Amino acid sequence: MNSLELYQEILHTSWDEREDLRAGHVEKLVRCILAELHTPPFLVKNSPFLSACAQERITIVDAWFTVSAVVSCLRDPSYHPGHSRHVMYLFRGVRVRNEDTLRHETRRLLRTIKFLLPRQPEEILNESEETPVSVYEKERLRHAEARMAHNLALSKARQKEDASLLQSVYSLEPAVMKLTKEFESLRTSIQSESEMRFIQILIHQYHQIADALEYHMAKASVSDNEDYYNAVLNYDDFLCDIADALALFGVEEIISDPGTPFDGSIHSVRGTKEFSPRHTIVRKSLRSGFRRGEAVLEKERILTEVDHASRN
Repeated sequence: MNSLELYQEILHTSWDEREDLRAGHVEKLVRCILAELHTPPFLVKNSPFLSACAQERITIVDAWFTVSAVVSCLRDPSYHPGHSRHVMYLFRGVRVRNEDTLRHETRRLLRTIKFLLPRQPEEILNESEETPVSVYEKERLRHAEARMAHNLALSKARQKEDASLLQSVYSLEPAVMKLTKEFESLRTSIQSESEMRFIQILIHQYHQIADALEYHMAKASVSDNEDYYNAVLNYDDFLCDIADALALFGVEEIISDPGTPFDGSIHSVRGTKEFSPRHTIVRKSLRSGFRRGEAVLEKERILTEVDHASRN
């Protein structure tokens, strides 16, 4: 029985089952899809269920959750999709208001699966046949984690360098401590005035570009104009360039993974005015924040959700 047949059987037999049984069906469906994906030649179309998702023949809630769970399992084999709070909405034909957003996210996740699968030797020979869009997006995905790691290393190195310099200065003999402190005060004043002014300019430009990206991506994702969509993707490269420049000044990007506990010192919540910080976690990072050492220059913009585990 392939994944699509299994899904159809689940629809016919489990629509009124308890949540714990529904979780078991999710685990079984995801394992079936993973088995299909890990069968040579390691293609997304190996899975009938994923092919049906690409053709939008699967209820959007079921498609989005299942494809997202497959991506999570490919990245972390220990991940269990049945533990998600969304299980209760599956296999019921539930309709939601943000279906267009979920469809866009599902298409993006399907492209991501392609790059997480093992590569066949013939894939390397056939790379010249790929479209410019697929090659471009592949390179973006491959270099995204390396870029973040590089920037983090740069900012940490700068912070370590500053800390080492201060330690050396304060280890001098007491006779020169007064002069050293005066020099440090002058140095800090000059550095803060010049560097912080430039840092604030870069952060302001970052937000201007991010605003443009959000506005145009909403239109490009539903447009049939491939050139428009590719042009909008360039905005993300501009944001990366600014983050790279900020890292050279010891400024670190704040990007929280889903499930991270809410921290009011670095998080700015969007879309929710009343919530309990003790029982709130990050659902999605909307826009990076920035900090320099202990000083938070710009809070990360996030969407939140209730951490049900903390309430038990």
